[in-house]
Amino acid sequence: MKNGYLKPVGSKGWYSKGGKCADFPQQSIDAMGMVLLFFKAYEVTKEKKYLDKMFLSFMWFMGKNDMSMPVYDYETGGCYDGLEEYGLNRNQGAESTLSYLISHLTVMNAFELEYEYEK
Repeated sequence: MKNGYLKPVGSKGWYSKGGKCADFPQQSIDAMGMVLLFFKAYEVTKEKKYLDKMFLSFMWFMGKNDMSMPVYDYETGGCYDGLEEYGLNRNQGAESTLSYLISHLTVMNAFELEYEYEK
């Protein structure tokens, strides 16, 4: 996480040790992976820092990303396939939409769990 937002490793080419990571394309499934990772870390440790990182990862869908563009489409309820060098990949495939929905439900579940832990 850089500059206060999630920056998934781009999937263009291979990353070699000592080389440079690709910046794009960034895919919705990678953001979901980070949401799930930090949720599990919170479940195991009950440390709030993981909730913060989980929420920051989720915000990638809402526009806290390299392009400052929402990847979730409020009009259709779908999710764009990710960020390309030129901007949004406007395809709204099932994988991306499910990545958003799973992330959204995970965030909601995490905040319910936080409430339970604080009782």
